[in-house]
Amino acid sequence: MKDKMDLSIGIACGSSVQIAAFASPVMVILSWIFGRNHLTLDVGIFNSICIVMSVFLVNTTMRDSQTNWLEGALLLTVYVVIGCAIFLFDQV
Repeated sequence: MKDKMDLSIGIACGSSVQIAAFASPVMVILSWIFGRNHLTLDVGIFNSICIVMSVFLVNTTMRDSQTNWLEGALLLTVYVVIGCAIFLFDQV
């Protein structure tokens, strides 16, 4: 089980795709059924840009199926920057 980078990439990316393709639409439909605060799949331009930037960064990082500490630090830094930007953007 050691050094199975393809397996770990497949699990991580597969889980993300499953959440995006199944869980989000199901939650929207359930919110309509239960009649409380209705959820929508309408995201703003800022969130769309963050999603596209994240997908692009993960794609370029995982392209060669090998990572090092610098690429991991880059991913964590971008994660923190996006989190801070969303926190500050929601304050406006």
